[in-house]
Amino acid sequence: MITVQVTNICWDTDGDIFTDLPLSVSYEFDEDMSEDEVDEVVGDKLSDDYGYCHNGFYFDITRHE
Repeated sequence: MITVQVTNICWDTDGDIFTDLPLSVSYEFDEDMSEDEVDEVVGDKLSDDYGYCHNGFYFDITRHE
């Protein structure tokens, strides 16, 4: 299992300001993933969960045994 702490999310809102979009979130995944896989999965999940695309984010991975 891994926990991914996502920070500094840069939302693509076409210049509109939304105060309900988070700047950081945390996700847990059952399987271990490479950093490239995490980047892709988290990017898709952010868009699916919040309904907006993003222009990037940072993340830290904590691996659990």
